[in-house]
Amino acid sequence: MELTTDMYIVFSLLGLAIFLFVTDLLRVDIVGILMMVLLPLTGVLPAERAMMNVVAGKIIKIAGKSEHRMMVMISVSVAVISSFMQNIGAAALFMPVTMRICRQQGFSASRILMPMGFCAIIGGCLTLVGSSLWPAGGRVLKLEGWNCLRIRR
Repeated sequence: MELTTDMYIVFSLLGLAIFLFVTDLLRVDIVGILMMVLLPLTGVLPAERAMMNVVAGKIIKIAGKSEHRMMVMISVSVAVISSFMQNIGAAALFMPVTMRICRQQGFSASRILMPMGFCAIIGGCLTLVGSSLWPAGGRVLKLEGWNCLRIRR
């Protein structure tokens, strides 16, 4: 089997991701978002098939035309993602999708974005991984003489 240009691009991006994970030059969630942006930009993944477009399509399909169901679906999705990555990153990841959905469906964006933002905060508090207070709280505990859990080196 002969390697195509797209395969070389994907393997290069995979190598870049592994390098960034191993060297810890960027946070893990930033690397993930970077890869999601680079794949469509390089042309390997068509923009219609990009991850967030797929997510938007699934949300519209499940929620239908109901603004309330749309708000619940988007908010729950952001809360789940926010429990594994930074709150701001999760909210920023869903903001363009939410704006696109609201524009297509004729909903007020603020009625969807506000609950989405609150759910991003709540999701981060579920595991403390996405919470911005984790590093600050760890430093305070360390100053007080407590042994702290460390997520990164």
